[in-house]
Amino acid sequence: MNNSNSNHISIYQKNERIKIKFEDIIYVEAAGCYSIFYTKNDKSYVSCHKLKHYEELMSESSFFRINRSYLINKEYIQYYHIDTRELILSNTLILFVSFRKQKSFVSSINENGPELKYDRFIKKLNIPNLTIKN
Repeated sequence: MNNSNSNHISIYQKNERIKIKFEDIIYVEAAGCYSIFYTKNDKSYVSCHKLKHYEELMSESSFFRINRSYLINKEYIQYYHIDTRELILSNTLILFVSFRKQKSFVSSINENGPELKYDRFIKKLNIPNLTIKN
């Protein structure tokens, strides 16, 4: 069973309860009936709940569901390419914002998100070790 507080989430993994602060989560990935949390300290945690469960729990915080597979923490966004809908997170991972989510995503970033660099020519960026996920 997962519990949520205003600033952290608790998950059970290997018979122990782990508390993860929202501010430490970079993104959450859907994996069938499971969700995988990726944190800023390069650790990952698996939960037995679907991504929709966490989307609802974290809706009041700085998280946004960019497509059917990813829930991202807006605080870790480095770049967003408007034309291709590519998003680069602070861990150099590239994700794609779905066409249907793009308008609400840009609105949510402009309202209360971090200062974001909108670069239409993201391919010119010199960032080593980029990882692309669909």
